[in-house]
Amino acid sequence: MKNWTAFFTNGLFRKGVPISGIMIPQKALNFNSKLGESKEFQASSGWLENFKNRHGIRQLNIVGEKLSSDIEAGDSFIVELQVFIAQEK
Repeated sequence: MKNWTAFFTNGLFRKGVPISGIMIPQKALNFNSKLGESKEFQASSGWLENFKNRHGIRQLNIVGEKLSSDIEAGDSFIVELQVFIAQEK
């Protein structure tokens, strides 16, 4: 589940899509549920901080158009990820 969450966040970063602090734990919980992993996993704030530290994720304040959200890139990545997950099962 941690690897899938990292794969997801890295894909969005590569496409220049900003990720909110809420998005990472939500995706981790989603992957945990879909992969049938630990029912006790909660994606706590401590888990999020450790995840961000492990993967070098830091907070940035986004200003201007250059870093604005690219919804289409995010949507296409989600489709790519779903196909990848289906192929791995």
